Amino acid sequence: MTTILFELHGVLIDPEGEREAAALAQAQVLSTRFGTSVEAWLKAGQQIEADWDSYYADLDLGGDEGYRDFLEGEFRTLRARFRLTDTAEPAAEVIRSLADDLAYAGASAARAWFPDIGATVEALHQAGHRLGIVTNRRTAYIRGMLAGSDLAGYFTGPFIGVDTVEQFVKDAMFYRKLNLPAAQCLIVDRDSRSLDAAREAGFQTALFWRGNYSALTPSPSPERRLPKTARLGEGSPMQEISENTRVGTWRGSEPPTNHSHPVIESAMSLTQWRAILDA
Repeated sequence: MTTILFELHGVLIDPEGEREAAALAQAQVLSTRFGTSVEAWLKAGQQIEADWDSYYADLDLGGDEGYRDFLEGEFRTLRARFRLTDTAEPAAEVIRSLADDLAYAGASAARAWFPDIGATVEALHQAGHRLGIVTNRRTAYIRGMLAGSDLAGYFTGPFIGVDTVEQFVKDAMFYRKLNLPAAQCLIVDRDSRSLDAAREAGFQTALFWRGNYSALTPSPSPERRLPKTARLGEGSPMQEISENTRVGTWRGSEPPTNHSHPVIESAMSLTQWRAILDA
């Protein structure tokens, strides 16, 4: 049995398909808890999204204090919602606790699973493989995506997020912190740089390619996307990222070839998966 750890975005989840439903669910949570209209919270979220990079401009998500900076960036964007809606600001610990609550609410409302992934995970589960998730989103987001999903029963863990390993950038140290038998685990991602890091840490790797969607890009950043200006640490696998390669914009009719990882296509049969797993 092999443990297969999937990245979420671009592999299991369509990040564009989740945005509106997630934003609405989060606005509803905030309106219920703190007052002010859902529309006002939605507008505040849109304003923050438009100015996202300014909240992370002086933070270094790939540095020695990267997780602290991750939390600081979260706090800034959460706090800004109260300022922009002219809502009384609660205590700092209350604002920080919202990160998990909003991640869960947004993910559970989105239901943005790619439609072709169900048959794949069912077949892998029935073949005896242990299926888990590893991402640099919060584990509350993972729980939200699985809540009420028909696919939840196929995923038995581990479920690993940024708050599990207390690190945002998926470099070799990130994967070593998983404390898993690396040689018995397959990491499935659509970012070849993260896969390079996983391989360096001893894991099996496979690049997931989804026709006209799949992207050689990093995962979205704290609850939104990777900020353009946030520093990612010298030599990190995601250090050099251009504006047009942040959120899944690679297009093409054939899988990319500028990497050394086996390619898994979304419509692959179980036989094809076995060829990779048994290699």
